[in-house]
Amino acid sequence: MRNAGPISRLISWGEAMPGGTSRLAAVFISTVIVRNILESVANGMIFPPEAFLLHFPVAYVFPMLGIVAAMHLVSGYPVTRLMKLMVWAWTLTILPPLLDAAMGTGSPIGYFPLDASNARHFIVNFFNPAAVLPGTTTGIRIEAAAGCLLGGLFIGNVSRSALRGAAGALLLAPLFLVFFGWPGILHWLTGRFFPYAGGIQDFLQWHSFTRPHLVNSVHMTVYLADIWPVTLIGAWLVARSGDAGRREIALAAGSCRVTAAAALAGTAAVAACALRAQTVTFADAATLAGALLSGLALSAAPSLGGLSGAAALIIAMSTAAATGWPTLAAALAAATLPRTVPDGRIRTALLAPLVLAVAASPVFTSPVDLLSILPLLAASIILGAVPAGGRPWIVLRPLPLLLPVFAILLGAEPEVPAQQAWLAETTDSFTRSTRNSHASVSASLLAAEGGSTVPLAQSAQLMGRADQAEWLSSLASLDGTGGSGMLQVAVNLAMQDGDREELVALLSTPGVDEGDRDRIIQALAGSAASTGDTLLLREMIGYSAPDAMHLRYWSRALLALGDTSSAAGFAAAALQAPGAGPGEYAMAASLAAVTGSDYESMIDEGVRRFGNSRELDLCAVRSSLVSGRLAAAEGSVARMLGTRPPTSESLDACARWLLEAGLADSALSVAEKALMMQYPPAAGSLELAVACAEAAGDTARAGIHRRYLTNATGPGLRIPKAGVHEGDAGQGTQAGPAGPERQSWPVE
Repeated sequence: MRNAGPISRLISWGEAMPGGTSRLAAVFISTVIVRNILESVANGMIFPPEAFLLHFPVAYVFPMLGIVAAMHLVSGYPVTRLMKLMVWAWTLTILPPLLDAAMGTGSPIGYFPLDASNARHFIVNFFNPAAVLPGTTTGIRIEAAAGCLLGGLFIGNVSRSALRGAAGALLLAPLFLVFFGWPGILHWLTGRFFPYAGGIQDFLQWHSFTRPHLVNSVHMTVYLADIWPVTLIGAWLVARSGDAGRREIALAAGSCRVTAAAALAGTAAVAACALRAQTVTFADAATLAGALLSGLALSAAPSLGGLSGAAALIIAMSTAAATGWPTLAAALAAATLPRTVPDGRIRTALLAPLVLAVAASPVFTSPVDLLSILPLLAASIILGAVPAGGRPWIVLRPLPLLLPVFAILLGAEPEVPAQQAWLAETTDSFTRSTRNSHASVSASLLAAEGGSTVPLAQSAQLMGRADQAEWLSSLASLDGTGGSGMLQVAVNLAMQDGDREELVALLSTPGVDEGDRDRIIQALAGSAASTGDTLLLREMIGYSAPDAMHLRYWSRALLALGDTSSAAGFAAAALQAPGAGPGEYAMAASLAAVTGSDYESMIDEGVRRFGNSRELDLCAVRSSLVSGRLAAAEGSVARMLGTRPPTSESLDACARWLLEAGLADSALSVAEKALMMQYPPAAGSLELAVACAEAAGDTARAGIHRRYLTNATGPGLRIPKAGVHEGDAGQGTQAGPAGPERQSWPVE
C-alpha cells in the first residue's frame, strides 16, 4: 500500500506514547468528559448524572471494545497493543461537536430513531454528509467515515494485505450503523417479546413488574442493555491478551462456582415470579439482567486481581446503581462484608447469600420479601462453607448447580409486587412533601396495578375530589378492605359534610381500634367546638381533668358563639394545661390581640419553649395586623418568607403585613405567589392581590387579578374565603383568629 510508510510511522509513534493502565484510563475518561461537556454546550444543558456518569461512558466503551475486537480478529494484532492505540485514537471523538458547530448543524447529537420505515434511508445515507439524519449529525458521520478509513489502513498495514484492509474497513461500517441506531435495534429485536409501550422511549423506560431505577430514567435501561455486551467483549479480549489473561479468566470461573450459582438462583427465583406475572416489560428484563450481572461480577471479583478485579467491582457497583436502590444496597454489603474475614470458606459462605440477594433484589425488595427465599439463602451458605477440595466432598461439587433449579421449584413470591411497593412509597413521599397532584397520579397508578386504593382516596380528598373519595370509601366498606387508612378518609368526609351521625356510626365500625376511636371522638369534639355545640362537646369530653386539647375546644366553641372574651380566657388557661404546644400558644396570643391584651408575651413564651415555629410566626404576623404594632412582627415576616416549602397561608399573611407596612410592590409579589399555590383561589387572596396592585400603581395587574376574581366567583362556582385576618376574629368562623384549625386527620 502507498500509505504504508506514514501509517507505520503513526502506529510506531502511538505505541511509543508513554502511559500505563492508569494513564490510559485517565485519557479515556477525560475524552468522554470533554465530549459530554461539548455536547452539553451545544444542547444548552448539562446532562443528568445517570447519562453523564453511566449511559454515555458505556456508550463509548461499547463501540471501542467492539472495534478493537473486530480489528484484532481481522488483523491478528496483539490485543494489549491495539487497546493502547485505540485509547489514543479515541480522542478523535471530541471532533464531532466541534465540526457540527463549525458547520452550523442544528440538531443535537444522539441516537438515530431507527425503525422499519426509515432503516433503508438510514443505511443508504449514513455516509452521505449532505443527508439530514436526526441524532447522527454530519460531524458524527464524518467521524464514522474517518474511523472506517483509519481502521482499514491500520489493518492493511499490520497484515500487509490491501485486501484484508479493505475488508476490515467494510466490516467496521456496519458496526458504526449498529452503535448509532442501538436503541431502535433493541426495540426491533426484542419488541415482539414484550408488551408494546407505544414508542422506543416508553419501551425502554416503563416498568410493570420491577421497581423503576433510582431515577426512573431511560438512560439506566440503555446502560443495562450496553453493559452486558461490554462485559462479554471485555472478558473475551482479556482471554485473548495472552496466557496470563486466559489463566485469570479460567481461575475466576472455577473459584466462583458456588457464588455464581447463588446469583443464578436469585435470578431463577425472579424469573419464576415473572413467568407467573406475565407482564414483564423490556425495562423489567433489563433490570433483572442487570441484577444478575452485578451478582456475577461480585462473585468473580475476589478471584481477579489488579485491573480485572477493579473492573469487575466497577461493573458490579455501576450495574447495581443502574438497577435500583435495593440492588445497590445489597451489592454494597456483598462488596464489603466478606472482605472482613480472612478465611476463604467463611468469605464464600458470606458472599453466596449476598449475591443471591443482589440478583433477586429487583423483585424481592425488602427484608420481609427475602424471608420467602430463606431456604435458598440457607442452602447457599451451607454450600459456600463446604471445602472446595478433597475426596470426601467431591460428591457435593455439582450441588451448587442445583440451586437455580431449587429456586424455580420453591416458587417463592414477594409479599407485595415490586412495582406496587415502589408506587406506594412514591405516593407517600409526594403526600408528605405536599405535592398532592403528583400523589394523585402515582396513587391512581397504584390502584390500577391492583394495589391499595387507600392512597388514591386520600389524595382525592386532598385534591378536593370528594365524590371520588366517597366512591372509593364506599367500595372499601362494602368489601371490608381499607382498614384504618380508609376509615380516616370516611371520617374526613363526614367532617367535611358536617355529618355527625355518620361520625357516631363510624365509632361502631368493625375493626375500629382504640386509637381510631379516640381520633373519631376528637373529630366529633372539634366539630362541636366549631359550631358552638357545647352540649355535644360536654358529652364527648366528659368530666375528666381538662388538658390543653379540651380547653382549646371550649375556647373555639365560645368563639363560635361570639363570646370572644371568654374564649380568650379558656385559650390562656390551655397554656397551663398538660399537652400545650405551639398551636395553643398561637391561638391564645391571637385572641389576646383581638381583646387588646398582651399577646406579645404569650408569643415570646411560646418561642422560648418551642422555638420559632410556623404557627407562632403566623400568629405574630396576624396579631400585629390586628393590634397595629407592625414592627413587632418584622422578624416573623422575614422568617416566613425564607421558610421552605412556603404555604399559601403564610404568604397571604406576609402580603397583608407588607401592604400595611407600605411596601406595596413587595406585597404584590408575595400575594401573587400565594395565589399560585391555591386552586381554587381564595376570594380574600384575590381581593388582596387587587389591592396590592392598586396600591403599587400597577393598573394592568390589578385588572388581571380583578378578572380572575370575577371568573373564579362566577355563577355555579364555589370559592373558599381567604385565611383569617384582622377583621375576621370573633365572627364565628371555623378558622378562628389563630388560623384554620385542622378538622381532618393528617394524611401521613
